[in-house]
Parts: sequence; C-alpha cells; structure tokens
Amino acid sequence: MLIDNYLGPEDVFIGYLPQAHVLEFLVENMLVFQGIPIGYGRVRTLLGGDSVVGTGGAGQGAGDLKLLRPSLMAGVPTVWERIRKGMLSKVTEKGWFTQTVFNGRWW
Repeated sequence: MLIDNYLGPEDVFIGYLPQAHVLEFLVENMLVFQGIPIGYGRVRTLLGGDSVVGTGGAGQGAGDLKLLRPSLMAGVPTVWERIRKGMLSKVTEKGWFTQTVFNGRWW
C-alpha cells in the first residue's frame, strides 16, 4: 500500500464515527490489516468537559483524545469544527498573549 511508509508500530487510531459509516469502515479495515491499534471514543467525549464523567463518577473527566493520545484520526467536517471550537475556547480562556501566539500574530 501507499501508506505503508508512513505507518509504524507507535501509531494509534481513534475511531469515533459510527461503525456503519463508510469512511470509518474503510479506514478501520485498512488499519487492522496494517496491525495498527484502534481505540474507540464518542464525538461528545473527544475533548472532555461536562459530558465526560471524572474519577469516582463525579466532576469533569479527561477526553478520549487526551487519554488515548492517538496519532491517526479520520474525521468529517462537523467533528473537526467541534474540535476547533473546543480548542479556540481553551485558548480564549488563557488570555491575550496565548491568543496571539496561537494565532501566529507577533506584530
């Protein structure tokens, strides 16, 4: 395959789309044949926050991305937009300096 040169034993894939989704089906099958580990998450728990239960059943838990630390992820625009909004909200909480560095504006 063309991607053999880019995948290694250290790679991990996170699957979060429904198993019947054609993109998820194709990517997972390809990765299974490559021997890449697959972890599963849900769209609402990828980033953590209120929808993720913390330790002991209370509080806010870490998201699936933080816990699994995947290097591969197939996605659809709706989910990428949700991840983008989550990242931007965290950056906004940090203040103007972090926003400037994140946005790449030095002048």
